[in-house]
Amino acid sequence: MQGHLRGTRQRQELRGITRDARRLSEDPDEPPEHESIRINARLAPHSFTDIVFGLAVSIGSLILIQSQVATWQDFAWNILLFGFSFLIIVLIWLLFSQTISAIPSEAPSALFLNLALLFCVALEPYLFYLLMNGATQSLLSFTSVGYALDVGVMFAILAVLASFVLKEGQRSRRNPIILHNFKHMMIAESAIASLFFVSAAPVFWIPTQIGHMRFVFWYASFLIFFVSHILSKNRDGKQ
Repeated sequence: MQGHLRGTRQRQELRGITRDARRLSEDPDEPPEHESIRINARLAPHSFTDIVFGLAVSIGSLILIQSQVATWQDFAWNILLFGFSFLIIVLIWLLFSQTISAIPSEAPSALFLNLALLFCVALEPYLFYLLMNGATQSLLSFTSVGYALDVGVMFAILAVLASFVLKEGQRSRRNPIILHNFKHMMIAESAIASLFFVSAAPVFWIPTQIGHMRFVFWYASFLIFFVSHILSKNRDGKQ
């Protein structure tokens, strides 16, 4: 009886292997069943990631609603701060989604970096709240340093994740255009992270005609991203 069951199990395994081999021969890009299960397991945390990013934006909106407005300058300042926070979260969300869809599952420390990034994203609304309610210049300076470091860490993590994609792509000889885009992305993310880290220095807490110098560094980060995006698109068009 046991020999019969063992033979039946072996035949079933043989049929599964044959079915997978036949599917690969018909469509080499379609993974076998056990590979699909592994890939789906790797992509499953995306829903949790989307929830974290969505909550960060929602909490920022709640902070804006409960903010005190006495003059039109207060109103403009609150809208400017919220718009900046919103763009930062959405930009990191888009970059993260694009990178995580291409990162190899065996990349070292990928899970730890993902969790660290989500922690920084979840921390952003709290730091944004402190920025919105900075009663004194010293408190605003202190909280802006924390915000700069938090955003800098997020972009630094994105740059490291993009480097994982580049290393794996070079080994597997992935499409050069895709690798070039990720290289541009990694350089832009590294530059933005460096900009936020540098802006945290106390020497940059000096007033200018368009706000404190630290905030000017932050605004310049968007310019870096859009210039990198335009250069990448121009190269794609030429090729």
